Amino acid sequence: NLVSSLVAHDGIWLVIGRQDDRLVIVSQDGVLSYSETRARGNGAGTPSYVVEDNDPLALVSDSHRAARQLYRLAAFPHAGDLIIMGNYDSLSDTVSCFEGQWACHGGLGGGQNVAFMMIESHIDWDVTSIEQATELYPLFTRRYGLS
Repeated sequence: NLVSSLVAHDGIWLVIGRQDDRLVIVSQDGVLSYSETRARGNGAGTPSYVVEDNDPLALVSDSHRAARQLYRLAAFPHAGDLIIMGNYDSLSDTVSCFEGQWACHGGLGGGQNVAFMMIESHIDWDVTSIEQATELYPLFTRRYGLS
């Protein structure tokens, strides 16, 4: 009953865990089961995005991107067995954190989901496909001749 008790709390939006190779995201309204099946070789696999009842990530602008990022987070070697996200109010665009801060480091929802990068106007990088901050590194190494 731990997971159902956690998601019943008003301050908690999502409880995230793993089951085998799948990410399981539970909210008060539904359950999302997500996995990334890898193709043989270096090709990308086909993601599986299965929702029971209502999509727990429906409040964010790109739920599939959020699922991919949470899948990556839950796969880190030191990720907890359960990852808990504070509540997100999409009407007021505010997030609830577990400590007294203005945003949730690594959280979902609100203005913190809008990434930006300031660069000189003559630098023409195509960043449309970037999903993780780590994907910026190759751009910097090419720019400064380090690769």
